[in-house]
Amino acid sequence: MQITLDTRNTGRNNGTGITTYTNTLASALKELSGVQLNWLHEQSSPNPKLKKSLTFFSKYVRLVRAATNNRKKATFQNNDYFSDDIYRISHIHFKLFSRMMPVFSNVNTDIMHWTCPLPIYMPQAHNIYTIHDLIPIIHPEMGKTDPNKFKKLIDSILNNPSEIITVSESVKKDLIRYFGISPKRVHVVYQTTNIATQSLHSTLPDNDELADSFVYVGSIEKRKNIGRLIQAHAASQTKRRLVLIGKDGFDAQKELSALNKHPHPDRVVRLQWTPRNRLINIIRSSRAVVFPSLAEGFGLPIIEGMALGVPVLTSSQGATEEVAGQAALLIDPYSINSIADGIQQLDTNDNLCKELSLLGYRRANFFNHNEYGKTNYNIYNKL
Repeated sequence: MQITLDTRNTGRNNGTGITTYTNTLASALKELSGVQLNWLHEQSSPNPKLKKSLTFFSKYVRLVRAATNNRKKATFQNNDYFSDDIYRISHIHFKLFSRMMPVFSNVNTDIMHWTCPLPIYMPQAHNIYTIHDLIPIIHPEMGKTDPNKFKKLIDSILNNPSEIITVSESVKKDLIRYFGISPKRVHVVYQTTNIATQSLHSTLPDNDELADSFVYVGSIEKRKNIGRLIQAHAASQTKRRLVLIGKDGFDAQKELSALNKHPHPDRVVRLQWTPRNRLINIIRSSRAVVFPSLAEGFGLPIIEGMALGVPVLTSSQGATEEVAGQAALLIDPYSINSIADGIQQLDTNDNLCKELSLLGYRRANFFNHNEYGKTNYNIYNKL
């Protein structure tokens, strides 16, 4: 079976959640026999220097091409597909005409799996789209994405003959509620992680100044609830550090302004980025992973912490509660007191930490990396 993935989010600096999703999916599919994995690349320009020096001209060219072309061509070379500027042009085309852009190729693929909502489809293949969440529609105040434009894109995807993969039952329920899609078209495939295997190749340093801290991993933004987390850390009166690992997102500075009222701001450490092996070391030597997010489609840091045998604190709602099962300390993410109480329990109760570590490690096995590729393949195989 020939399966093609888009490269819309691969190769980005520091990566994104969808970058991790795409790379993990590709890795799992490569392990299966009988699968030929291909990529659909955006071939922007043969001369990057020229592209940089003509930014305004490049935007004008894209606009003209999007307005005058109703389809794109993808050339199959060296076992991959290449289509000039396909992702940018398709978005402009959709903005102009509210239509999905078809991409045709000289060589067919069996499955075209779009790893996030994109205004593109491949008529010669079975199209599958992964919809990670509906946060721009349900919580438009938590990001910059225009909810009306996002809804229009999801509507267009659902109106095309395609199958949908979501990363949790919570997102599936949201799709059915907001778009009335048939449950039979929506397949839940929980994300996975191989962080435990990666940790085997990561050696803990003898002395780590961040060991035994409370660790948050993710972007610094409003929906991640960073402001309340900082306030709760202060209210808990713990002497352990709070380590925030992630780049700035929506309303980051407003969220971080909570540090101004923290009685011990030196106990809050900010790392915008850290190498993967360093990240693994920080998590597995931590007191607990804290992830009191307000809205998620999945919540990968939850199972990463669990897979490394670390207690997890997360939100008692939606996808985070679903993913955590009964193996995390659940709190009300809108209540600073609830988050602070959770931190205080983890700070002082060694037996609770041991219990959650054991439960979490068992729960992480549910998100089996070895079965992940097979689960996706079985969906493809039924089309």
